[in-house]
Amino acid sequence: MTDTSELPIAILAFDHRGEFSRSVYDREVDQLTPDEKASLSAAKSLIFDGYQLAASRGLGPVRSGILVDEEYGAAAVRRCADRDFLLAMPVEQADRDTFDFEYDDFGSHIESFQPNFAKALVRYNPDSDHALNQTQLDRLLVLSAWLVGAGVKFMFELIVRPTPDQLAAVADDRVRFEDELRPALVVRAITEVLGAGIHVDLWKIEGVSSPTDAAEIVEAARRGNPSIEFVILGAAADEERVNQWLTTAAATDGFAGFAIGRNIWKECVRRWLAGEITKDEAVAIVADGYIDFIGRYLDYER
Repeated sequence: MTDTSELPIAILAFDHRGEFSRSVYDREVDQLTPDEKASLSAAKSLIFDGYQLAASRGLGPVRSGILVDEEYGAAAVRRCADRDFLLAMPVEQADRDTFDFEYDDFGSHIESFQPNFAKALVRYNPDSDHALNQTQLDRLLVLSAWLVGAGVKFMFELIVRPTPDQLAAVADDRVRFEDELRPALVVRAITEVLGAGIHVDLWKIEGVSSPTDAAEIVEAARRGNPSIEFVILGAAADEERVNQWLTTAAATDGFAGFAIGRNIWKECVRRWLAGEITKDEAVAIVADGYIDFIGRYLDYER
């Protein structure tokens, strides 16, 4: 069997739930009609069709895969029984500031679908409420221990939102926060997570602009796992910003690729649901967008 462990990771992410509804309908899930709610699952299947179309064309030297939820994406996941790609699935409740499990019996759900990675999105700022941070760490330690015992890898999606004081320190400029303050907070957050005894196999983090900052983040994580890898998320940011993050990641040892979604599928899914384009057209747009991101990352790596 060919060893692919050194290849870049290219994950098409569509595990969004509340955010999925907001992205394609501009409304919360509980504001949708029954038909609109049903269409969310259909849209997830469409995105998976786009992934399959892209794969059929040839994706190049990458470890490709999908990140998809059970709530709206179960039908797509069940089509992956004989997969030859990475499958990651979330375990967290969506749209919560404090990490908690989507299902109390999370282990049985993971066993049912057998993903390569169980993903936990965690909003963690070291300068936020200490008690809430500790609650999150306690829950994540339970998850980590179960995953290690089950032989399932842990994808930790770290989101660092600014505190009011941090935002005030950069004159309420979000980009300045991302570039000037967030990297050091990511290092501290990773250090605290690992210090709590949590084992992470793959970090999914917000983009980093500075190569120096990126290298320091990797160094912090490697204290807990020398073979650790990082992927960046897209955050539906503008093209220039995402390209900047991809360029930095591709040039930094320890960064392995991306897990990006809305930048690829958001607009075409909206247009398909609005009846502006056909399903086949939307599927082709997803495939083209995914292939484009892979091509860009591979170019930046050279």
